Amino acid sequence: MYYFIVAMIFCLLCSCGHEERSSLSLSSSSIPFAFVDPCTSMPGPNCCALAFNGLCEEPSVCSLGTDEDDCRGTFHTELSCVEAYVIEEDGDLTRDLISFTWSDQLNGMSYTSEPIVLKLPSSIQSLSISVMDGEIETGMNWALNDESLKTMSGSNVATGALPHHYESTPEEGCLQIWPLVEGDRLEREARLLITSRHHEVTDPILDVNVIVVGEADVTEDELAEVLVVTANIFESHRGPSINLSGWFKIDGESLIPSEGNEINQLRQQEFSDNARALNVFIIDDFTEGDGTLGIAGGVPGPNGVEATSASGLVVAIEPHLSEEEEGVFELQYSLLASTIAHELGHQLGLEHTTEDDGSTQSSIDDLESCAYAELGSSEAEECPDGRNLMFWTSGDEPQDQLSAEQVFVLNHNPIIY
Repeated sequence: MYYFIVAMIFCLLCSCGHEERSSLSLSSSSIPFAFVDPCTSMPGPNCCALAFNGLCEEPSVCSLGTDEDDCRGTFHTELSCVEAYVIEEDGDLTRDLISFTWSDQLNGMSYTSEPIVLKLPSSIQSLSISVMDGEIETGMNWALNDESLKTMSGSNVATGALPHHYESTPEEGCLQIWPLVEGDRLEREARLLITSRHHEVTDPILDVNVIVVGEADVTEDELAEVLVVTANIFESHRGPSINLSGWFKIDGESLIPSEGNEINQLRQQEFSDNARALNVFIIDDFTEGDGTLGIAGGVPGPNGVEATSASGLVVAIEPHLSEEEEGVFELQYSLLASTIAHELGHQLGLEHTTEDDGSTQSSIDDLESCAYAELGSSEAEECPDGRNLMFWTSGDEPQDQLSAEQVFVLNHNPIIY
């Protein structure tokens, strides 16, 4: 059986650094650090960003409070767009870069005592925000017109995108961002990268670069056929068409760990001038030998931003081969196409419909999740979302279904045109 594994790198902020799909076992990374709640001693606009949010009903959503004893009541006090950085339309894909300095430090975390404020125009259709520092863990809290948004986090790069469901479409107004990073980074510089789209899209297209690494055992013709099947999964639900923007074969080790410097350095390479194109790296296998099929750079990834440690997805060929007879292996085209589509879904902002324990991180409302799933014991056939592309584990039936709201999220990522 094949599993979709959530790697909870920034666990306490309830978000994913990357998503991986595995064929053998379920695992998760250990919690690298813990938050303490400084609200009682340090109330202020960044309070919720620093706290574990024990007062919130859902830790991943820091909602505003009105009780004077609730530190969240100061979350957005006296903020305005008067001195905000103005996001202006600049062609089909608008990209902005803001440098900032970590101004405060507490309990092993560095942060900004005041938010970075962006003024969004009426033309805004979609946007993504990436916090980049180059250290191990980054994160951010953000709010649009005083409405708190889902906390985002990730390894090296934390990215959030709007919309991530029907009710989160960006609008004209004031966007406040509170960046975070693990470690003492006081007075050091970091970057905020904003990618935005300012026009409606009627026939959505997704550009991809395919990069074959080293001696990965797959041909160009095989991958071209796989991409046709991948594209059909999206197009059959009125999702984006896939356009092959570039094909590259590079030297390098094709057997790599699924996390760490080696895979980060692979994704940090730059291949074309097309900032829209998502990089799909093809390797032989991951060194862990646990059947991992593929890994996305984030949920979502820093799309439109080249050469980061989360820029693209990595897919292994070896676990997609079946031994038809002794010593004779054949590529499972439909499985590989499903893996690529699943990881593209993560990179564009889709979460699992259901996790292994029956919980869900997804904010998509127009599909049922498998609320009774138990660790490692649930079959896809038992769950109403078992045939959805973003279900956590594979089953006997094809998993190629997408809901209308999932397609809405895919089509509204800023790099879709």
